Amino acid sequence: MAETVDDVQENLDIEDLARKAESNPNELSIQCRYGWALFAADRFEEARKVFSDASKRWPDEIEIQYALGLIYKDLGDQSSASSSFKNASSFQAVSIRQRMFQSMANVQIGHLNRGTSSGKDISQ
Repeated sequence: MAETVDDVQENLDIEDLARKAESNPNELSIQCRYGWALFAADRFEEARKVFSDASKRWPDEIEIQYALGLIYKDLGDQSSASSSFKNASSFQAVSIRQRMFQSMANVQIGHLNRGTSSGKDISQ
């Protein structure tokens, strides 16, 4: 199947973000943007690696734990998904953005507990 113009642009954007992430390993926002771009492109294993690496640098970052939860959920690892969502839910949320990710993590915990799926969630 031939790539569409949108597919080509998406791949260029991801390649650009990959370069930025590699040259700015201590910049949380760039690491997250790169991870979310991979997630949105259904490149879950690559996104998992980006967010897992980021979680070592920023272990208490709610967005990273939430992203890992979604990735593990999409990879079918419910136990790791639940653990990541619970981590996100347990951290001290200071900003509105952190509270948003924490609230979404709580919703995902509820879905996992009920065995339902809320579908793919892309939060940027």
